[in-house]
Amino acid sequence: MKMRVGWILIVLLLVLCSCDSEPLVSTSPFVSPVSPIEPPVSPAALSATEEQEIACMPASSSSAAIYGTLQLLSPWGEPSKGSLIYLAQYVGLDSDNPIVVLDSAKDINTVADDSGFFCFNDVPPATYGLIVWNAVESYMVSNSDNDYSLMIEALAGEPIDLGVLFTPFP
Repeated sequence: MKMRVGWILIVLLLVLCSCDSEPLVSTSPFVSPVSPIEPPVSPAALSATEEQEIACMPASSSSAAIYGTLQLLSPWGEPSKGSLIYLAQYVGLDSDNPIVVLDSAKDINTVADDSGFFCFNDVPPATYGLIVWNAVESYMVSNSDNDYSLMIEALAGEPIDLGVLFTPFP
């Protein structure tokens, strides 16, 4: 019986070693985001995204609009659908780390749709940090260009396209 189990283990190891699969890449939220391989976008999906961007305009001349797409930081780049997103008020700078204050009862928030698209269209002019929030942990979104926290200056009457942003969790 012991010999049979031993041979089965040896055969399993040989089969696993002969597999020609690529290893999965794991990323940390502290590592600079790398753009994942994006699947081809259908023309119908592209026009829907363009329609969403056009629809996300400032609600009035005294407010701003901020929009973008949130994707999970993974090799597949799937959308971070259903993520709760807040605009937290900037209050100062502590060396290289901006300080923002989040009041979940008062601050402007929205939920990313199935494609990860989000829109804030009635934003008072100010400087904000973008925070993805869930019951366990909140995460301030980083600027993909320099890996610092993303700070957004909302100006009255102007739409701001943040493009595609990455987050380590939904």
